[in-house]
Amino acid sequence: MTTRVSVVVPTRNRARFLPPLLEALAGQEYPALEVIVVDDASTDETPRILASWQGEGRIALRLDRPGGSYAARNAGWRAARGDIIAFTDDDCLPIRVWISGLVRALGGGAAGAQGMTLPGGGDVTPFTHQIEQRRPGPPYRTCNIAYRREVLELVGGFDESFRWYGDNILGLRVRQLGEIAWAPAALVRHPPRPREWRDREAWLARFDADARHRAILHDLGAEPVSAPRGLLPILLWVLRPLTRQSLFHLQYLMRHPDAYVHQVGPMLAEKRALASAMRVYYRGPRQESTVQPPLPEDPAVSVVVITRDRPRYLETVLAALERQTWPRRSVVVVNNGDGPISVPPGVEVVEAPGLRLSEARQRGLEVASAPIVAFTDDDCLPAADWLERLEAALRANPALRGVQGRTVSGAGPLGTHAVSVERPNHLYQTCNMAYRREALLRAGGFDTAFDGWFEDTALAARVLEDGPIGFAPDAVVTHEAVPRHSFDPATWERIVADERRLAARYPGFYRRTRGPSATLTVVGRWLLGSPVKTAIIQRPRTLADVPAYVRLIRDLLGERRDLLRVLLEGK
Repeated sequence: MTTRVSVVVPTRNRARFLPPLLEALAGQEYPALEVIVVDDASTDETPRILASWQGEGRIALRLDRPGGSYAARNAGWRAARGDIIAFTDDDCLPIRVWISGLVRALGGGAAGAQGMTLPGGGDVTPFTHQIEQRRPGPPYRTCNIAYRREVLELVGGFDESFRWYGDNILGLRVRQLGEIAWAPAALVRHPPRPREWRDREAWLARFDADARHRAILHDLGAEPVSAPRGLLPILLWVLRPLTRQSLFHLQYLMRHPDAYVHQVGPMLAEKRALASAMRVYYRGPRQESTVQPPLPEDPAVSVVVITRDRPRYLETVLAALERQTWPRRSVVVVNNGDGPISVPPGVEVVEAPGLRLSEARQRGLEVASAPIVAFTDDDCLPAADWLERLEAALRANPALRGVQGRTVSGAGPLGTHAVSVERPNHLYQTCNMAYRREALLRAGGFDTAFDGWFEDTALAARVLEDGPIGFAPDAVVTHEAVPRHSFDPATWERIVADERRLAARYPGFYRRTRGPSATLTVVGRWLLGSPVKTAIIQRPRTLADVPAYVRLIRDLLGERRDLLRVLLEGK
């Protein structure tokens, strides 16, 4: 067993997964081994981890721009010195004899060797993603497979035009040249990871990839009888999940009702996105969004922050903006409070005391002059690469008019409030948004008729009439846990009025994102859904402070009594 083996691992912004994998690869018993980790232009701690890790037999490659996992794998195996190229992923854990098992299986002259992959190291739920492969044959996943180098050179490596299925297509092409041996002793464990929920655009991209994949399977003789292209979304993403996962969902719901309820919202949102994507798919060819003029190199970004009598929060968010890695930036603070504020040199202050929130945001937008305008709030903490990630998302897709980042709720005592946006959210809150300025100007800026809610949602509704808004999960903002404000009848009147205003002014957008009517939405979301959701989210903290939880439930019930009165009075 002296044949040199090169292990290739692609990675992008998953620094938390790398150390266990690197440790597992360092513990391989196979002697003639080199490990190549290809960093697909990560912006997290990955470069630092790899810089301290690399050394003899440990090679870190970095791509200048994100090219996708298959481009990273191609770069890795082409730089490798081994006669055998083994692949695994950055969230996998190979056992100590993994490489030895693959090499033994290749010893009989096979073109490739496929190992066994099992979930492990965490709880498998209907809402986790894990890989399990106990039998040989397709799909030929790159979490656990090895090929002879000359075979990869003959087939030309991975098809980089694919986001999914490129590894299976490569395996099928290799199988035409020779055997892919089965190596059950070469075990890799794939720990369960939280699911990444898809939006409509992700589903449409998946439908296109499904059709291309199936066509190639047919051409390679791997699928002699193919389903009609038009039936693929229904077969793959409606009927197959129903037959394979329904019982598992029911069992998990019976055993873990609280955990299941927490995931119902994201799951239903994904199903709505699937239904929307299928409507687009079956309606005919999609009308492509107009591609805008390219952004200038290293464009300036204006950050608009609204603050209202919260000096501690303002100081914290300005410090976070000062730490941004994106150098060309300016900050505009709109003072919506009554007293003066203190800001560092270079930060522009716009006075807007007593104005509606929509009017205050519009004041900030009017001052912001950069090609990209980003929004956050005074109780938010943007990550250091926040602006860099937003700019990268806008640059990667010239059709985008704006991009929404991921917002993480900060920890706080029972009863506090923090925003959480883990997937595309049709409220488009300005705690974590960025737009091309020209798109904002075409949309006419903020709708200042809104009293205190939905002015950011209304802005997005108008921008979407011009073109799409994307989602950048790695553009992270932490929303601090702030004291929760009770809603009195006057506040409910303003909320209901703004909800009705949103439904009346943007009816198509409203029906797609909020519901068929403002009245049903107020009843379903504000009267019933919101208090139940708050009670469930706060429930794990009950044991730490039972009286506070009782007070919270009492306040929620009292607020809904006031809301019911407002609705019955017709206000």
